[in-house]
Parts: sequence; C-alpha cells; structure tokens
Amino acid sequence: MSDRISFLDAVQRYRPSRAIVLGSGIACGFNEYPVLAEAPWSVWPGSIPMPHVVGHAGSLRIVESPSGSPVLLIGGRLHRYEGHSSAVTTQLVRQLPELGCTELILTCATGGIDEQFGPGSIALVTGWIDLALAEGSGQLASLLQSNCLVEPVPDSALKQLLLAQANGAQENLKHGIVAQMTGPAYETRSEIRMLRNWGASMVGMSSGHEYKAARGVGLDVQVLSLVTNWACGVVPGKIDHSSVVRESGAHATRLARIVMTQDFGK
Repeated sequence: MSDRISFLDAVQRYRPSRAIVLGSGIACGFNEYPVLAEAPWSVWPGSIPMPHVVGHAGSLRIVESPSGSPVLLIGGRLHRYEGHSSAVTTQLVRQLPELGCTELILTCATGGIDEQFGPGSIALVTGWIDLALAEGSGQLASLLQSNCLVEPVPDSALKQLLLAQANGAQENLKHGIVAQMTGPAYETRSEIRMLRNWGASMVGMSSGHEYKAARGVGLDVQVLSLVTNWACGVVPGKIDHSSVVRESGAHATRLARIVMTQDFGK
C-alpha cells in the first residue's frame, strides 16, 4: 500500500501532462532520462494484471525530459491474445485523464509490409485496419460491406510536435497504415498479401484498441511504430519475438529522442 501511495503522490506532485506507452523492447531507450519516481503496475488504481510477454515489464516511471518536464512512462502493455478483454487492455489508457494527462503517445513494434518500411524504420501511424475484432462481433463483415477498412488518425497539436522533433533529430519519419491482428501467431504470406492489397504498410498485434480508447476519453493521442522485421513472405527467413525485442532495443533510443519533445501539454 505504501508503494501505491508514494507513486500516486508523485503523480500529483509532478503532474505529467504526457504519457508514453512503451511497446516490445522499447523501454531500454529511455534509461538515460532522470527517474523522478517508479513503481510496478500493481500500484495503479484498480486491479490490472501484470503482462507476461517478454519486453513488457509492467513498470511505471515518471522521468524528466531534457526541458525539465515530467513524463509518465508506461512500460509494456497487455495484449488481447493473453486472454484479456479490450476493457482490461485499455484500462491504463482510459484512466490517464484522471491523473492529469492530456497527451498520449503509443509506441509499438511492427512488421514491414511495404518495401519502404524496413527494419529500423520509425513511422507515424496515419490509420488503422483493425482485424483484432471485438468479442462476439461481425465487425469484419461490416467493414467489408461499408468499404471502409481504414480508420484514419486525425491531425493534432501533438502530431505537429512529433513531426518537428523528428525533423530536429534528423529522423526520416515515415507515414503509414498499421493492420492490427489478433496474434500471438505471426501472419501467413496470404494474410500479408491481403493486408498489402488493403493498403497496410505495417502489421502488428497492439495499439489500435488503446488508440480508440484514448480518443474516447479525450486524450490527444498519436502512435509511433518501430519496424523490427519484415512481415512474413516479404523476404526469406523466420520471425520470432526474441528478434523483435532485440531489434527494438537497437533502435529505441532514436524513438525516445522523438517522443521526449521540448513542448508539453501545449
């Protein structure tokens, strides 16, 4: 209980306006920033399970940005394929406004479908194709019938800040659509061909539901994807999670320099 009180006291003291969810293996890129407070997920209001996927530590940190602003780092996420409902996987995100956060940056590891999105690419997500369908729904049929597979990500003040910071960091930030699949198995060649035909540049197993939930509670939310591998069939070779985490770690510092921008809550 004391850990919970001390961390929540720290949140009230520092009042971070920006939160960042750190996807597979990305947390290591943020180790250079001074830690103001840290705790495990167990201190979060409500009962949230710990993640069990490698590269998702289930940690909470408030760190200081280069400009002196506090930032809340959420280390890892829960996935639908771990057996959780969307309500559980999005709980942390939906409660952020209660802690004073107004901005959210979701980061995730993806596989590159388009040849311009090779491993090591960092992309601003411009739209979602959600194939990790909600419980007991016929959403895919509805999407196909409506001829509206892609849900666009609107422009926002946070997006402009990220674009400016990427430019300042001399990062060639790409722009593309992510298809969110259910997982945990990687996609087949046939599925990748289908996703390419539908306009997806990248494929992953997370972030789409969190994005929708964040918008639903009024957060200014944007998503950065770190491409860690080629999608199945794009080039020869096997895909496994350990290589995804390893590739994330190799490029996480670059992503951190983009999201730890100088202007917060503007």
